[in-house]
Amino acid sequence: MSNPHDALFKRIFQDPETAAGELRSVLPARLAERIDWPSLRIEPGSFVDEQFKEVHTDLLYAVRLQGREAYVYLLLEHQSTSFWFMVLRMLGYVVRVLEDLVKRDPNARKIPAVIPVVMHHSEKGWSAPTSFMELIDLDPETLLEVKRYLPSFELVLDDLTKQSEQELFGRAMTVTGRLALFCLKRAKYSGDFRREIGYVVGALRELQGAADGRAALESVLRYIMEVREDAAD
Repeated sequence: MSNPHDALFKRIFQDPETAAGELRSVLPARLAERIDWPSLRIEPGSFVDEQFKEVHTDLLYAVRLQGREAYVYLLLEHQSTSFWFMVLRMLGYVVRVLEDLVKRDPNARKIPAVIPVVMHHSEKGWSAPTSFMELIDLDPETLLEVKRYLPSFELVLDDLTKQSEQELFGRAMTVTGRLALFCLKRAKYSGDFRREIGYVVGALRELQGAADGRAALESVLRYIMEVREDAAD
């Protein structure tokens, strides 16, 4: 059974416009400028290990990057604390994505770029490495000699915990996406979420008038009720 984080994340971020707004907000600006955002489409399937489906939810997007096919792998990491070896686990997921893509085209001689993005929303925020090199147990001088033989891998991190409400609602994305990010950040950990939700009354009104707004609003409210019930247990 999917958890409330999974349900809200997939319901909201399967929308290409919302997904594009989120990714443009967190990717480096020079990279975001090279992506053809209207080309973004959702790819089917999940690459998360079965035993981690309660704490990881993923979506894969295909995009055109400077005229070539590329992919962005977005993973929602919703553990109570940041997992120290998340970058290693994410590397495994990206390898699975690439292996799946190679199977689709056995005649290919090159592989597409896959950009890994982690969205995180624990109570205290992210504290784990975001680069594979940070995990290697070598002194800096020796690491310089060895690094060419090791994977060069780094996460794009969207740590919602460390974003203010003003920053989240200032993102250039759909109102549905902004409200979902706010709920992921605050619904479980807020001491008085009913008072805080007043901050987003304007967003809720805007959402009612948006395309598919009623269904999206129902998803958001269902998520709030479920995580608040879990927090009360």
